[in-house]
Amino acid sequence: SFEPVPARDSTLHAAMVTASGEAPPLAPTILPRLRAGDRLDVFHRLADEKNGWFLTHCALAGISRPRIGRTEGWAEATATEDWDPADFSEGAPATWVAVRWAPGHWYDRYGSRLDSSNDQLMTQRVPPALVRRAGERSQAERCPQLSLVHVRWGEPVPPCCEGPGGWGAIGAPPSDVHIGRWERHVFESLGPTYEVLSVFVNSSDDLAKLQPQLLRPLFEGRSLAALYFLWPTAREDGHGLEAFVEAEKLLALMARMEAGGLSTSFPHPSHLYRLLASKAWLAQACLCPQLKVPLTTRVARQEAPPLGGSKMEVPSSIGGERSEGCS
Repeated sequence: SFEPVPARDSTLHAAMVTASGEAPPLAPTILPRLRAGDRLDVFHRLADEKNGWFLTHCALAGISRPRIGRTEGWAEATATEDWDPADFSEGAPATWVAVRWAPGHWYDRYGSRLDSSNDQLMTQRVPPALVRRAGERSQAERCPQLSLVHVRWGEPVPPCCEGPGGWGAIGAPPSDVHIGRWERHVFESLGPTYEVLSVFVNSSDDLAKLQPQLLRPLFEGRSLAALYFLWPTAREDGHGLEAFVEAEKLLALMARMEAGGLSTSFPHPSHLYRLLASKAWLAQACLCPQLKVPLTTRVARQEAPPLGGSKMEVPSSIGGERSEGCS
Protein backbone atom coordinates (compact mmCIF):
# COMPACT_ATOMS: atom_id res chain seq x y z
CA SER A 1 0.00 0.00 0.00
CA PHE A 2 1.05 3.58 -0.56
CA GLU A 3 2.43 5.50 2.39
CA PRO A 4 3.85 9.02 2.65
CA VAL A 5 7.53 9.28 1.79
CA PRO A 6 9.27 12.38 3.13
CA ALA A 7 11.55 14.23 0.77
CA ARG A 8 13.73 17.29 1.04
CA ASP A 9 12.08 20.45 -0.20
CA SER A 10 15.43 21.78 -1.40
CA THR A 11 15.03 20.33 -4.90
CA LEU A 12 14.46 23.81 -6.30
CA HIS A 13 17.80 25.05 -5.00
CA ALA A 14 19.29 25.05 -8.47
CA ALA A 15 16.58 27.46 -9.60
CA MET A 16 17.27 29.82 -6.70
CA VAL A 17 20.98 30.42 -6.93
CA THR A 18 23.11 32.76 -8.94
CA ALA A 19 25.91 31.74 -11.26
CA SER A 20 28.31 32.02 -8.33
CA GLY A 21 26.33 29.36 -6.46
CA GLU A 22 25.02 31.71 -3.78
CA ALA A 23 21.36 32.55 -3.15
CA PRO A 24 20.60 36.08 -4.37
CA PRO A 25 19.96 38.49 -1.48
CA LEU A 26 16.81 40.57 -1.21
CA ALA A 27 18.10 43.94 -2.33
CA PRO A 28 16.76 46.89 -0.34
CA THR A 29 14.42 49.10 -2.32
CA ILE A 30 14.22 52.83 -1.77
CA LEU A 31 10.59 53.77 -2.29
CA PRO A 32 10.03 57.46 -2.97
CA ARG A 33 7.49 59.58 -1.15
CA LEU A 34 3.92 58.53 -1.91
CA ARG A 35 0.67 60.44 -1.88
CA ALA A 36 -2.79 59.11 -1.25
CA GLY A 37 -4.31 57.94 -4.52
CA ASP A 38 -1.02 56.90 -6.16
CA ARG A 39 -1.37 53.74 -8.24
CA LEU A 40 0.91 50.95 -7.01
CA ASP A 41 2.10 47.45 -7.72
CA VAL A 42 2.30 45.43 -4.48
CA PHE A 43 3.72 41.97 -3.92
CA HIS A 44 0.87 40.08 -2.26
CA ARG A 45 1.58 37.06 -0.04
CA LEU A 46 -1.13 34.83 1.36
CA ALA A 47 0.96 34.31 4.51
CA ASP A 48 0.73 38.05 5.22
CA GLU A 49 -2.95 38.33 4.30
CA LYS A 50 -4.90 38.60 7.55
CA ASN A 51 -8.16 37.34 6.01
CA GLY A 52 -6.77 34.65 3.70
CA TRP A 53 -7.76 36.24 0.37
CA PHE A 54 -5.98 35.59 -2.91
CA LEU A 55 -6.47 36.75 -6.48
CA THR A 56 -7.92 34.43 -9.15
CA HIS A 57 -7.90 34.97 -12.91
CA CYS A 58 -11.70 34.58 -13.13
CA ALA A 59 -14.70 34.04 -10.87
CA LEU A 60 -15.01 30.39 -11.85
CA ALA A 61 -11.51 29.63 -10.52
CA GLY A 62 -12.55 30.89 -7.07
CA ILE A 63 -15.99 29.28 -6.91
CA SER A 64 -15.53 25.84 -8.47
CA ARG A 65 -13.37 23.01 -7.17
CA PRO A 66 -10.47 22.77 -7.17
CA ARG A 67 -9.98 26.45 -6.39
CA ILE A 68 -7.04 28.03 -8.18
CA GLY A 69 -5.46 31.39 -7.41
CA ARG A 70 -2.21 33.34 -7.24
CA THR A 71 -1.31 33.22 -3.55
CA GLU A 72 2.05 34.96 -4.00
CA GLY A 73 2.71 37.53 -6.71
CA TRP A 74 2.18 41.11 -7.83
CA ALA A 75 -1.23 42.78 -7.63
CA GLU A 76 -2.52 46.26 -8.33
CA ALA A 77 -3.33 48.58 -5.43
CA THR A 78 -3.73 52.25 -4.48
CA ALA A 79 -2.07 54.21 -1.67
CA THR A 80 -4.67 55.28 0.89
CA GLU A 81 -2.41 57.64 2.84
CA ASP A 82 0.58 59.86 2.22
CA TRP A 83 3.80 58.01 3.00
CA ASP A 84 7.23 59.45 3.75
CA PRO A 85 10.29 57.12 3.81
CA ALA A 86 11.78 59.26 6.59
CA ASP A 87 9.01 58.05 8.92
CA PHE A 88 9.46 54.37 8.12
CA SER A 89 10.56 51.89 10.79
CA GLU A 90 10.76 48.20 9.82
CA GLY A 91 9.63 47.04 13.26
CA ALA A 92 6.63 49.36 13.36
CA PRO A 93 3.83 48.20 11.00
CA ALA A 94 2.00 51.48 11.59
CA THR A 95 4.74 53.18 9.52
CA TRP A 96 4.37 50.83 6.54
CA VAL A 97 2.61 51.78 3.32
CA ALA A 98 -1.20 51.74 3.61
CA VAL A 99 -2.72 50.27 0.44
CA ARG A 100 -6.14 49.37 -0.88
CA TRP A 101 -6.19 46.39 -3.21
CA ALA A 102 -7.71 46.96 -6.63
CA PRO A 103 -11.11 45.30 -7.16
CA GLY A 104 -10.84 41.91 -8.82
CA HIS A 105 -11.66 38.26 -8.36
CA TRP A 106 -10.55 37.90 -4.74
CA TYR A 107 -11.53 34.63 -3.05
CA ASP A 108 -10.48 32.44 -0.14
CA ARG A 109 -9.81 28.70 -0.04
CA TYR A 110 -13.46 28.05 0.90
CA GLY A 111 -14.90 29.74 -2.19
CA SER A 112 -16.07 32.92 -0.46
CA ARG A 113 -15.72 36.11 -2.50
CA LEU A 114 -14.22 39.25 -1.04
CA ASP A 115 -16.65 42.14 -0.70
CA SER A 116 -14.68 44.90 -2.46
CA SER A 117 -16.86 47.57 -0.88
CA ASN A 118 -15.61 46.63 2.60
CA ASP A 119 -12.63 48.87 3.33
CA GLN A 120 -11.56 46.77 6.31
CA LEU A 121 -11.10 43.74 4.06
CA MET A 122 -9.59 45.61 1.11
CA THR A 123 -6.96 47.63 2.98
CA GLN A 124 -3.65 46.50 4.41
CA ARG A 125 -0.27 47.86 5.51
CA VAL A 126 2.65 46.51 3.51
CA PRO A 127 6.44 46.87 3.95
CA PRO A 128 7.80 49.38 1.41
CA ALA A 129 10.21 46.74 0.03
CA LEU A 130 7.14 45.05 -1.49
CA VAL A 131 5.71 48.21 -3.03
CA ARG A 132 6.47 49.80 -6.40
CA ARG A 133 4.91 52.70 -8.22
CA ALA A 134 2.71 51.40 -11.03
CA GLY A 135 4.90 50.56 -14.02
CA GLU A 136 8.20 50.89 -12.15
CA ARG A 137 8.88 47.26 -11.39
CA SER A 138 12.24 45.87 -12.47
CA GLN A 139 12.61 43.45 -15.36
CA ALA A 140 13.06 40.54 -12.90
CA GLU A 141 9.82 41.54 -11.18
CA ARG A 142 7.86 41.96 -14.40
CA CYS A 143 9.08 38.58 -15.67
CA PRO A 144 9.38 36.32 -12.60
CA GLN A 145 12.40 34.06 -12.31
CA LEU A 146 10.26 31.19 -11.09
CA SER A 147 6.62 30.11 -11.30
CA LEU A 148 5.46 27.49 -8.79
CA VAL A 149 2.21 25.56 -8.68
CA HIS A 150 1.35 24.24 -5.22
CA VAL A 151 -1.24 21.45 -5.16
CA ARG A 152 -2.47 21.36 -1.57
CA TRP A 153 -5.43 20.43 0.61
CA GLY A 154 -8.39 22.80 0.62
CA GLU A 155 -8.94 22.71 4.39
CA PRO A 156 -6.33 23.62 7.03
CA VAL A 157 -4.11 20.63 7.86
CA PRO A 158 -2.66 20.26 11.39
CA PRO A 159 1.15 20.18 11.49
CA CYS A 160 1.46 16.92 13.51
CA CYS A 161 4.52 18.27 15.30
CA GLU A 162 4.24 16.36 18.58
CA GLY A 163 4.23 12.73 19.71
CA PRO A 164 5.58 9.55 18.09
CA GLY A 165 6.19 10.08 14.41
CA GLY A 166 5.91 13.85 14.78
CA TRP A 167 7.46 16.09 12.16
CA GLY A 168 9.02 18.63 14.50
CA ALA A 169 8.55 22.37 14.38
CA ILE A 170 8.27 22.52 10.60
CA GLY A 171 5.24 20.23 10.50
CA ALA A 172 4.16 17.56 8.00
CA PRO A 173 4.45 18.53 4.31
CA PRO A 174 0.67 18.93 3.70
CA SER A 175 0.28 21.26 6.69
CA ASP A 176 -0.09 25.02 6.40
CA VAL A 177 2.89 25.37 8.74
CA HIS A 178 5.20 23.40 6.44
CA ILE A 179 3.99 25.10 3.26
CA GLY A 180 4.29 28.50 4.93
CA ARG A 181 7.90 27.79 5.94
CA TRP A 182 8.73 26.66 2.42
CA GLU A 183 7.16 29.76 0.84
CA ARG A 184 9.03 31.97 3.28
CA HIS A 185 12.27 30.25 2.24
CA VAL A 186 11.52 30.98 -1.42
CA PHE A 187 10.70 34.61 -0.60
CA GLU A 188 13.88 35.09 1.42
CA SER A 189 15.92 33.51 -1.38
CA LEU A 190 14.40 35.24 -4.40
CA GLY A 191 12.64 38.32 -3.10
CA PRO A 192 9.56 39.44 -5.05
CA THR A 193 10.75 37.88 -8.33
CA TYR A 194 8.62 34.71 -8.30
CA GLU A 195 4.96 33.71 -8.19
CA VAL A 196 2.94 30.91 -6.62
CA LEU A 197 -0.26 29.53 -8.10
CA SER A 198 -2.02 27.43 -5.45
CA VAL A 199 -4.52 24.68 -6.25
CA PHE A 200 -6.79 23.80 -3.30
CA VAL A 201 -8.28 20.30 -3.62
CA ASN A 202 -10.88 18.73 -1.35
CA SER A 203 -11.07 15.20 -2.75
CA SER A 204 -9.31 12.79 -5.06
CA ASP A 205 -11.81 13.60 -7.81
CA ASP A 206 -10.57 17.21 -7.84
CA LEU A 207 -7.21 16.00 -9.12
CA ALA A 208 -8.73 14.68 -12.36
CA LYS A 209 -10.07 18.14 -13.18
CA LEU A 210 -6.61 19.70 -13.42
CA GLN A 211 -5.21 19.93 -16.93
CA PRO A 212 -1.76 21.39 -17.63
CA GLN A 213 -2.86 23.04 -20.88
CA LEU A 214 -5.29 25.17 -18.85
CA LEU A 215 -2.82 26.03 -16.09
CA ARG A 216 0.19 26.77 -18.30
CA PRO A 217 -1.11 30.12 -19.69
CA LEU A 218 -1.48 31.44 -16.11
CA PHE A 219 2.28 31.39 -15.50
CA GLU A 220 4.66 34.21 -16.34
CA GLY A 221 7.93 32.84 -14.95
CA ARG A 222 10.99 31.77 -16.91
CA SER A 223 11.22 28.50 -14.95
CA LEU A 224 8.26 26.32 -13.94
CA ALA A 225 7.89 23.72 -11.19
CA ALA A 226 5.06 21.82 -9.54
CA LEU A 227 4.93 20.75 -5.88
CA TYR A 228 2.37 18.35 -4.39
CA PHE A 229 1.65 18.64 -0.66
CA LEU A 230 -0.62 15.60 -0.40
CA TRP A 231 -0.45 12.05 0.97
CA PRO A 232 -1.04 9.18 -1.53
CA THR A 233 -2.93 6.16 -0.23
CA ALA A 234 -4.36 2.95 -1.72
CA ARG A 235 -7.67 3.52 0.08
CA GLU A 236 -10.51 5.00 -1.89
CA ASP A 237 -10.66 8.77 -1.54
CA GLY A 238 -8.10 8.92 1.23
CA HIS A 239 -10.23 7.26 3.96
CA GLY A 240 -11.61 10.64 5.04
CA LEU A 241 -8.45 12.15 6.54
CA GLU A 242 -7.00 15.55 5.66
CA ALA A 243 -4.69 15.63 2.64
CA PHE A 244 -5.00 11.88 1.87
CA VAL A 245 -5.89 11.19 -1.77
CA GLU A 246 -6.02 8.13 -3.99
CA ALA A 247 -2.49 7.32 -5.09
CA GLU A 248 -3.33 6.46 -8.70
CA LYS A 249 -5.19 9.74 -9.23
CA LEU A 250 -2.35 11.76 -7.73
CA LEU A 251 0.29 9.95 -9.79
CA ALA A 252 -1.81 10.35 -12.94
CA LEU A 253 -2.01 14.10 -12.31
CA MET A 254 1.74 14.34 -11.76
CA ALA A 255 2.41 12.47 -15.01
CA ARG A 256 -0.02 14.73 -16.91
CA MET A 257 1.58 17.86 -15.55
CA GLU A 258 5.09 16.60 -16.35
CA ALA A 259 4.03 15.80 -19.91
CA GLY A 260 2.62 19.33 -20.16
CA GLY A 261 5.91 20.97 -19.18
CA LEU A 262 5.36 21.36 -15.41
CA SER A 263 8.14 19.27 -13.89
CA THR A 264 7.71 17.86 -10.39
CA SER A 265 10.09 19.34 -7.83
CA PHE A 266 8.41 17.94 -4.71
CA PRO A 267 8.19 15.25 -3.54
CA HIS A 268 9.73 13.33 -6.50
CA PRO A 269 9.13 12.87 -10.24
CA SER A 270 6.08 10.68 -10.74
CA HIS A 271 7.92 7.54 -11.88
CA LEU A 272 10.25 7.64 -8.86
CA TYR A 273 7.50 8.55 -6.40
CA ARG A 274 5.43 5.58 -7.58
CA LEU A 275 8.34 3.26 -6.83
CA LEU A 276 9.12 4.75 -3.41
CA ALA A 277 5.63 5.39 -2.07
CA SER A 278 4.27 1.96 -3.08
CA LYS A 279 7.23 0.17 -1.41
CA ALA A 280 7.65 -1.78 -4.66
CA TRP A 281 11.41 -1.30 -4.42
CA LEU A 282 11.63 -3.67 -1.45
CA ALA A 283 10.72 -6.76 -3.46
CA GLN A 284 13.40 -5.85 -6.01
CA ALA A 285 16.17 -4.71 -3.67
CA CYS A 286 15.95 -7.82 -1.45
CA LEU A 287 17.38 -9.88 -4.32
CA CYS A 288 20.70 -8.11 -3.84
CA PRO A 289 22.33 -9.42 -0.62
CA GLN A 290 24.68 -6.44 -0.40
CA LEU A 291 21.72 -4.10 0.23
CA LYS A 292 20.67 -6.15 3.29
CA VAL A 293 16.96 -5.61 2.62
CA PRO A 294 14.67 -8.13 4.38
CA LEU A 295 13.19 -10.81 2.13
CA THR A 296 10.06 -9.34 0.63
CA THR A 297 7.42 -10.53 -1.82
CA ARG A 298 4.35 -8.99 -3.39
CA VAL A 299 0.91 -10.56 -3.58
CA ALA A 300 -2.31 -9.57 -5.30
CA ARG A 301 -4.69 -7.66 -3.06
CA GLN A 302 -7.44 -10.30 -3.32
CA GLU A 303 -5.03 -12.88 -1.94
CA ALA A 304 -4.26 -10.92 1.21
CA PRO A 305 -6.09 -12.09 4.37
CA PRO A 306 -8.86 -9.84 5.71
CA LEU A 307 -8.14 -7.60 8.68
CA GLY A 308 -8.03 -9.73 11.81
CA GLY A 309 -7.63 -12.93 9.80
CA SER A 310 -4.80 -15.45 9.89
CA LYS A 311 -1.41 -14.64 8.42
CA MET A 312 -0.34 -15.87 5.02
CA GLU A 313 2.49 -18.35 4.92
CA VAL A 314 4.90 -17.34 2.18
CA PRO A 315 7.92 -19.51 1.34
CA SER A 316 11.16 -17.75 0.50
CA SER A 317 11.71 -17.61 -3.24
CA ILE A 318 15.47 -17.15 -3.04
CA GLY A 319 16.50 -19.78 -0.55
CA GLY A 320 16.79 -19.74 3.20
CA GLU A 321 14.24 -20.80 5.77
CA ARG A 322 10.53 -20.51 5.30
CA SER A 323 8.98 -17.45 6.93
CA GLU A 324 5.50 -16.42 7.98
CA GLY A 325 3.80 -13.16 7.37
CA CYS A 326 3.05 -10.96 4.44
CA SER A 327 5.02 -7.93 3.29
